[in-house]
Amino acid sequence: MLNGKGLFFWHDDRLYLGDWQDNMMHGEGTYRWGDGRMFIGCYEDDRKSGLGIYLWADGRAYHGNWKNGKQDGIGYYIVPDGQNTQDLKVKKGIWVNGKR
Repeated sequence: MLNGKGLFFWHDDRLYLGDWQDNMMHGEGTYRWGDGRMFIGCYEDDRKSGLGIYLWADGRAYHGNWKNGKQDGIGYYIVPDGQNTQDLKVKKGIWVNGKR
Protein backbone atom coordinates (compact mmCIF):
# COMPACT_ATOMS: atom_id res chain seq x y z
CA MET A 1 0.00 0.00 0.00
CA LEU A 2 1.24 3.45 -0.91
CA ASN A 3 0.98 5.82 2.07
CA GLY A 4 2.75 9.10 2.79
CA LYS A 5 4.70 11.19 0.29
CA GLY A 6 6.06 9.62 -2.85
CA LEU A 7 6.73 9.67 -6.57
CA PHE A 8 5.06 7.24 -8.99
CA PHE A 9 5.84 6.79 -12.70
CA TRP A 10 3.57 5.14 -15.25
CA HIS A 11 4.90 3.49 -18.44
CA ASP A 12 3.21 6.13 -20.64
CA ASP A 13 5.30 9.00 -19.14
CA ARG A 14 2.71 10.14 -16.59
CA LEU A 15 3.96 10.86 -13.09
CA TYR A 16 2.57 11.88 -9.72
CA LEU A 17 4.56 13.43 -6.90
CA GLY A 18 2.66 13.99 -3.70
CA ASP A 19 0.62 12.51 -0.91
CA TRP A 20 -0.76 8.95 -0.98
CA GLN A 21 -3.30 7.21 1.20
CA ASP A 22 -4.24 3.53 0.74
CA ASN A 23 -2.80 3.43 -2.81
CA MET A 24 -4.72 6.57 -3.87
CA MET A 25 -3.60 10.13 -4.54
CA HIS A 26 -4.87 11.91 -1.45
CA GLY A 27 -3.65 15.29 -0.23
CA GLU A 28 -1.42 17.73 -2.10
CA GLY A 29 0.39 16.70 -5.23
CA THR A 30 1.51 17.32 -8.80
CA TYR A 31 0.34 15.11 -11.67
CA ARG A 32 2.00 15.40 -15.08
CA TRP A 33 0.83 13.78 -18.32
CA GLY A 34 3.28 12.74 -21.04
CA ASP A 35 1.93 15.44 -23.41
CA GLY A 36 2.91 18.29 -21.06
CA ARG A 37 -0.38 18.89 -19.24
CA MET A 38 -0.07 19.27 -15.48
CA PHE A 39 -2.25 19.56 -12.38
CA ILE A 40 -0.94 21.05 -9.15
CA GLY A 41 -3.29 20.92 -6.22
CA CYS A 42 -5.35 18.78 -3.90
CA TYR A 43 -6.61 15.23 -4.36
CA GLU A 44 -9.15 13.17 -2.49
CA ASP A 45 -9.50 9.44 -3.23
CA ASP A 46 -7.62 9.71 -6.58
CA ARG A 47 -9.69 12.71 -7.81
CA LYS A 48 -8.91 16.41 -8.02
CA SER A 49 -10.69 17.99 -5.07
CA GLY A 50 -10.26 21.42 -3.49
CA LEU A 51 -8.04 24.16 -4.85
CA GLY A 52 -5.83 23.44 -7.85
CA ILE A 53 -4.23 24.67 -11.05
CA TYR A 54 -4.56 22.77 -14.34
CA LEU A 55 -2.02 23.76 -17.00
CA TRP A 56 -2.27 22.87 -20.69
CA ALA A 57 0.88 22.51 -22.80
CA ASP A 58 -0.25 25.44 -25.02
CA GLY A 59 -0.19 27.92 -22.10
CA ARG A 60 -3.85 27.88 -21.08
CA ALA A 61 -4.65 27.40 -17.39
CA TYR A 62 -7.53 26.96 -14.99
CA HIS A 63 -7.05 28.07 -11.39
CA GLY A 64 -9.85 27.37 -8.99
CA ASN A 65 -11.94 24.83 -7.16
CA TRP A 66 -12.40 21.17 -8.02
CA LYS A 67 -14.85 18.51 -6.88
CA ASN A 68 -14.93 14.83 -7.87
CA GLY A 69 -12.21 15.43 -10.47
CA LYS A 70 -13.99 18.31 -12.26
CA GLN A 71 -13.96 22.11 -12.05
CA ASP A 72 -16.61 23.09 -9.53
CA GLY A 73 -16.98 26.46 -7.86
CA ILE A 74 -15.24 29.77 -8.50
CA GLY A 75 -12.37 29.61 -10.95
CA TYR A 76 -10.29 31.53 -13.44
CA TYR A 77 -9.68 30.41 -17.02
CA ILE A 78 -6.49 31.99 -18.34
CA VAL A 79 -5.57 32.15 -22.04
CA PRO A 80 -2.41 33.64 -23.60
CA ASP A 81 -3.37 36.57 -25.85
CA GLY A 82 -1.32 36.98 -29.01
CA GLN A 83 2.42 36.65 -29.57
CA ASN A 84 3.48 38.08 -26.22
CA THR A 85 3.20 35.33 -23.62
CA GLN A 86 2.87 37.96 -20.88
CA ASP A 87 -0.45 39.17 -22.35
CA LEU A 88 -3.28 37.11 -20.90
CA LYS A 89 -7.06 36.99 -21.10
CA VAL A 90 -8.59 36.03 -17.76
CA LYS A 91 -12.19 34.87 -17.43
CA LYS A 92 -13.66 34.49 -13.96
CA GLY A 93 -16.65 32.25 -13.56
CA ILE A 94 -18.53 29.67 -11.60
CA TRP A 95 -18.16 26.08 -12.75
CA VAL A 96 -20.56 23.27 -11.93
CA ASN A 97 -19.55 19.67 -12.63
CA GLY A 98 -16.84 20.76 -15.09
CA LYS A 99 -18.93 23.31 -17.04
CA ARG A 100 -19.14 27.09 -16.84
